[in-house]
Amino acid sequence: MKKSHKKIDNILRVKLTEVCDKALGTVEGFLWLTHVVDLDRIEKTFKVTCVFELECQKKAAKETGKAESFSKLIAQSLLKEGIKLGSTNDWITLDSEEQCLAQHNGNWARRMG
Repeated sequence: MKKSHKKIDNILRVKLTEVCDKALGTVEGFLWLTHVVDLDRIEKTFKVTCVFELECQKKAAKETGKAESFSKLIAQSLLKEGIKLGSTNDWITLDSEEQCLAQHNGNWARRMG
């Protein structure tokens, strides 16, 4: 891994962990988040998945604006580090353990692959 990639990867990990920690205490049903990215093409490949326990909790997060808060918090945190992303609708998705279990037998690797 290039030195510059390692630095960006570390920034992404730290900032996303901070957002995750904040959300755990304030967003009902939120469990975890993950991301994928090609560090050579961050703006085009960065994707974050926020996972809730139940589908109804995911829907409530969308309806109450909590989902949008995730996006803004992540975008602002990364922008402070010089990482600019496009529209949050392009790179953030919400999912649920309930749907993964129903559709992929709980196999997140297969679901996200």
